[in-house]
Amino acid sequence: MSFAQKNIEHQQSEAVPSVSQPPLTQILIIAQGDRLTAQLAQQMASDDAVQGQTQAGTLAQVVKAGGQGWSMLDFVVFEVSANPAADLAALHALSGHGLQFVAVSQTPLSPQTNDALLNAGVAQVLVLPAPKTDDPVLAVAPQVVADVGPSPIADAALPTLPEPELDAEPEADAQTGGSVTVMLRARGGAGATTIAVNLALGLAARTGAGRTALVDLDLQNGSVGLCLDMPESADMTAFVKGHVPADAAFLDKAVQTHASGLDVLTAPDVFAPLTAVSADAVAGLIDMLKTRYDHIVLDMPQAVIDWLEPALDRAARVLVVTDMSVPSIRRTRRLIDLITEDHMTLPIETVVNFEKRPRFPTQAHKEATRLIGRPLTHWVPADVRAARRATDMGVPLQIGAKRSASAKAVASLSQTLFDAKRGG
Repeated sequence: MSFAQKNIEHQQSEAVPSVSQPPLTQILIIAQGDRLTAQLAQQMASDDAVQGQTQAGTLAQVVKAGGQGWSMLDFVVFEVSANPAADLAALHALSGHGLQFVAVSQTPLSPQTNDALLNAGVAQVLVLPAPKTDDPVLAVAPQVVADVGPSPIADAALPTLPEPELDAEPEADAQTGGSVTVMLRARGGAGATTIAVNLALGLAARTGAGRTALVDLDLQNGSVGLCLDMPESADMTAFVKGHVPADAAFLDKAVQTHASGLDVLTAPDVFAPLTAVSADAVAGLIDMLKTRYDHIVLDMPQAVIDWLEPALDRAARVLVVTDMSVPSIRRTRRLIDLITEDHMTLPIETVVNFEKRPRFPTQAHKEATRLIGRPLTHWVPADVRAARRATDMGVPLQIGAKRSASAKAVASLSQTLFDAKRGG
């Protein structure tokens, strides 16, 4: 039995009543290279009950193109991209079209990525072996698409996109320079700063000294310096007040290097209103950081301010740190709605702090997932004793309590988001 029969026809037969002349199953295959496109399209062409087309690119790229033909499809088979978070955002954007999704990959996925795709509505996640170099499928790759048959989907609805390079940066990080991660919090005390600090430390350990920067943009309540036992910054105060520009000389003077090799911009050393700094100034600061670092982690204030927009414009991903309280879940949904208004394909993931990943989701977890409109992807269990000791000593969990449950969870989060083999 063919791939399409095994993984698509069986599911449809359970949902669609049998008729004498059933309509053809309309499928769109989205893949990033000729090999996988040909492999899938050949198997699809062998099934008389299947009709469709192929598309070069990632799921996020096709969604961003703004096609209007989704309602004419039954299934979307897509290759998991180098940035799974972008795939999750694209799946969320298509959630109202009644489609069924099959995700395929030529390499094994991490358990976290696999679970996140299934939680996002993917019917099945398949790992397909890479075709051999002498596989005859490769020789007919250009012709296979034509053999699939005509598609009722208008070309204008799903335009052909240029095939990305295999080692290209993820779609969400299309701008040149380093990758920006924006940390937001559903409430004060959600633990976003602790996660930001330990996430950045993990990145610094993986990339080497001087390649990761952590920036405390919580101008009023910033505590990155406290977590790392580093002083607050008079240079940041001058920047916020507009006395100095965000140029190379400013970074040379303002950046402090932690013993771990992580470069840090701590919060201003005086209380500053959030409106003290302009959106243009923040944009300039991030642009300058992107020219110098591979990864930039921005710890943002709880308030929604106008200079959040330039940060989102330059972001590769957003992490919203929350907990399972009803107010936090509601604010998480509001933050996500606010971001997706102008950044539909920007990957946004939730981090549930102070709680261990449940083996079996409770009704409360299911209701929270429904309210947020996307899966609760990452979980960081509470480790009160280790966290308190880390704060009092100014030694982060990743350094002083590597074996704690919290430190292990953040390390797993870092691996999922920034695995070098999968992008980020």
